[in-house]
Amino acid sequence: MAKIIRHDYGAIHEALNKIIVAEVKAALSLLPEQEMEGPSLCRIVVSDGDDYEPKDVAVDRIWLHKDRLYFYGHIMPLPDDGNIEPDEFEGGEGDEETTETDWLDITDFGYLIDQIAEKVEGEHDVRMKEPGNLFYSERKIYDKVRWIGPDGVKVETVISGILAEQEPDEPTEIIYTTNLLLGNKLHTAYLTESAILKD
Repeated sequence: MAKIIRHDYGAIHEALNKIIVAEVKAALSLLPEQEMEGPSLCRIVVSDGDDYEPKDVAVDRIWLHKDRLYFYGHIMPLPDDGNIEPDEFEGGEGDEETTETDWLDITDFGYLIDQIAEKVEGEHDVRMKEPGNLFYSERKIYDKVRWIGPDGVKVETVISGILAEQEPDEPTEIIYTTNLLLGNKLHTAYLTESAILKD
């Protein structure tokens, strides 16, 4: 069986979603009411947080509440029978009282931001300003890295896993795992990006 080395799509997807959600929030905050409403403002693919059941949603309303992003829309495609109302979907970032939505494909929020631009004047940079908060590493599992081992000697090892640690109001810290032979026992070592030698 072949070994295929690839990027961590899940980590890239999570990072992209953080960028998109942050930029939509910044754009909505430019509006006095901090919301947009209209038929099919954009189309996104989401799922309820409890079950993986992708739904294609036409967003009819999107708003900020206590710095959290929420939306309401109807599930596409619309029913063929004109007597049947389309299924509704309401979701968002969630809190203690609501179920968090899984964002599966929200890139069309870019079209929504374009519509917000038509309602405001001037130039506004809504790009996410804190890339340090994104969980994405260019390193991959099986990459070789060098670092200073417990005995003070430079060691070359292979990354066996990529983790992330998030503290409240702190940037996400990427942590790599590697196997380390100490004596005749194999141990797991945890490395941060700063622990890896750059030379």
